[in-house]
Amino acid sequence: MSLTVKQRLDLYLPIYKNDPDQSGYIQLATEKTSACFFGSQKNEAIALRAAHIMSLVKTRPAGEAGPISMKREGELAISFDNASDINDDDLNQTSFGRQLKALTTASGPVMGVTGGNLGVIC
Repeated sequence: MSLTVKQRLDLYLPIYKNDPDQSGYIQLATEKTSACFFGSQKNEAIALRAAHIMSLVKTRPAGEAGPISMKREGELAISFDNASDINDDDLNQTSFGRQLKALTTASGPVMGVTGGNLGVIC
């Protein structure tokens, strides 16, 4: 039996398991993720995207960009690398985003010679 999106998200981010906004993040991720493209891996893709979005929002409430380059606990300090170094790809900012990119590459269409149309049909 396959895990649901929520079950996967709870495993990825147990700290936010009871977050009242979790269903909203799942909805946003569902709207941005092609079930057709990911096929049987769609729940995984949606959960990874939801975890990515949730991680960014919860750890960067002011919308800061770029990977974290420095953290300090005493008197709380945090620094971000230059946003121009991220190549306009926010998925590189979290481990969940990088996993989604890897899944995207693994789920990509396979070209072949057929007697019919090429491409994915849903």
